[in-house]
Amino acid sequence: MGKIRKAKRAIQLKNRKEEVEAQMSSGMTVSEWCRTNNVVPKNYYYHLRRVREFFLDLNEQQTERQEIVSVTEISKPLPKFESEPAANVVIRKDGMEVEVPESISPQMLKLLLQGLKSC
Repeated sequence: MGKIRKAKRAIQLKNRKEEVEAQMSSGMTVSEWCRTNNVVPKNYYYHLRRVREFFLDLNEQQTERQEIVSVTEISKPLPKFESEPAANVVIRKDGMEVEVPESISPQMLKLLLQGLKSC
């Protein structure tokens, strides 16, 4: 695949991913969101499928490089903060930093973690 074609595909995938994220974070059903944003539901589901396929392919390609990470239980409770809690959660891995809003949907968090896992 040529460089221009790869770049075009990457931009389209990014736009599709943003569309799916916008719908998931809106709190509306797919039908409501599509009606509000003038998107044909069939096109939305097509874009959703393409985003899922991309992340599944990416996950399959990275399966061989996965590492097992040990998790230990914290025996004492974490201190409670008196000040207002932060509005976002920050995930750091291998020099990368991702700031995630507390309101992120479980589905989007799962996609994000799968993407980070493959890096």
